[in-house]
Amino acid sequence: MFQRQFIYGTTYAAIEYAEKNQFNILQLNKKKNSLELEKKAEIKDFSEISTILKGQKHLFLIVNNEQVLTKKIEKAIVNEEELVRTAFPSIKLSDFYYQTYQQESCSFVAVIRKKVINELITQFDNLKISIIDFSIGNLVVHQLLNFTEILSVTTSNASISITENKKIDNILKQNGANSVSYNINDLIVTNQHILSLAGIINYYTNSTSSKIKEDLLSRFKQKQFFSLGIKVGLSFLLTVLLINFIVFSNYRDRFNVINGELEMSKTFKNQLNVLQKQVGQKKQLVESVFASSNSLLSMYVDEIGASLPATSLLSQIYYQPLNGVLKDNKPILYSENTIVIKGRAKNNDDFSEWISILEKKNWIKDVNIIFFGKGSKSINSASFEFEIIL
Repeated sequence: MFQRQFIYGTTYAAIEYAEKNQFNILQLNKKKNSLELEKKAEIKDFSEISTILKGQKHLFLIVNNEQVLTKKIEKAIVNEEELVRTAFPSIKLSDFYYQTYQQESCSFVAVIRKKVINELITQFDNLKISIIDFSIGNLVVHQLLNFTEILSVTTSNASISITENKKIDNILKQNGANSVSYNINDLIVTNQHILSLAGIINYYTNSTSSKIKEDLLSRFKQKQFFSLGIKVGLSFLLTVLLINFIVFSNYRDRFNVINGELEMSKTFKNQLNVLQKQVGQKKQLVESVFASSNSLLSMYVDEIGASLPATSLLSQIYYQPLNGVLKDNKPILYSENTIVIKGRAKNNDDFSEWISILEKKNWIKDVNIIFFGKGSKSINSASFEFEIIL
């Protein structure tokens, strides 16, 4: 059962190609353990089949039109070919499909040209619908005999009498039969769809019908497996692509985070390089300033010390003193080529003479007295502060 559902799914359909180019369509849907009516239709335009049976991939075909020949033989013959030759001695068997229904007392034979069936199969293939089996004439009606107690069945073009032991007694062609409804195992169908119902039961129960059934069924299974293989392959491919996309997205997000951190690091590095460069320039500037002056500074200090009178005492000497207070993000200001000297003097005359001596030095441009005076605590000495401009 699982294999049948895997192959056919849950919908079963059959079409009777009846006389006057009429197509009697019946579609049943399997629900639980029963077949329920899904669609039925009677059309004359072949192209409408794909619209009515949209999505249907397989069906059973009953060809029961003017091109079918049916004959009853009043004896049972085991060999089918011999039975066909007995019924139609003048036909060439290689040109015909035939179907037989044999009973103990009589047999029925139906034949149709292979060309007719093959063209129909091709037409259905063009609609993407596979014919998985077919029946000729009214013979498929025997599939219903075990599901009903009626002794007479009317189809689209014949009246079929049934014996009490559920055998076909006779098939009589008739035209223009009135519509008749039948209750077959709680399924209501008319005589226009009675053969289609028999066709569905035929392939639902996997009964033998046409001579090429195995080839038709094999072709359909190959299509199904090919279609399934494509779906599985595409599903697998899409799954792989989805996994790759998720992994790629994850790595892309991580890459973006790392790349952002890297860019930030580059920015910080650039800023650090700028600061280091600025520091280096300032350091170089300071070093160059001190390098050029340090060699002379010791000489200047020695001469200042040598000229210092005995009555004076130095407390502080500043070389290039700062101007103002140091502040963040502000340039450092200092007095270039300047020496500031602080101390105390006990004798005013000695201090004045010392200033005069310093002013005469060739390396001194100017001497400016900043402060000179006695404090409240300095009775015997005066504090002084002056700057020397080099």
